[in-house]
Amino acid sequence: RREIIRRAPQRQFENPIINFNNFALISKELLLKFFITENHVHKNHMFEMNEHGKIWLVFPKIEDDGEIVFYQMRCITERGFRSSGPKQYVYKQRFDNKPLAIVEDFISYCRVSEFVDCVCLYGTSLNNEDVSYIIDNYNSILIWLDNDYTKDINAGQIAANKICKNLKYQLYYKNINRGFTVQDSGIKNIVTEQDPKYYSDTEIKQILGV
Repeated sequence: RREIIRRAPQRQFENPIINFNNFALISKELLLKFFITENHVHKNHMFEMNEHGKIWLVFPKIEDDGEIVFYQMRCITERGFRSSGPKQYVYKQRFDNKPLAIVEDFISYCRVSEFVDCVCLYGTSLNNEDVSYIIDNYNSILIWLDNDYTKDINAGQIAANKICKNLKYQLYYKNINRGFTVQDSGIKNIVTEQDPKYYSDTEIKQILGV
């Protein structure tokens, strides 16, 4: 039976492979390298596409009604990413009195969101509307982006510092207007040698302090 995932921006997904056990071996190997299991794939609605001889993993942003409103695709057989639609961050909010972690990529999001509330940026930028939302709803915010220390320009940490400054600025502005004492100690940039997805569950919890 031909299956069609709900219409995403600019396209439909026909015959998606939604069962981890049926993924191509090359996809499984990549995901298992990052400790991604069948449970992660199912909970985060990840699926695989075989298109013109290329194998893609699809990382969707899905609304409550099942509509895909944004997606990013990672080519497994070649190096490359594709995305569609105006970028929309993916939030997972299910813990009480837990920090919010901000991560760069969907696989890191799948891992980190097991332990704290989490947002996937699908990149390195955070818009002002979401900065305002985060400041209003979280006292503890952890920015954990890639550390591109091996490159000439450490784009991940440049972006992380920019997000930290923006969060602290908006917190300062809101507190001044409300007459509160300004506190920004709950905003922290986490810098590790590797991306979040490379660490074990135990290591992630230790790094997050939860």
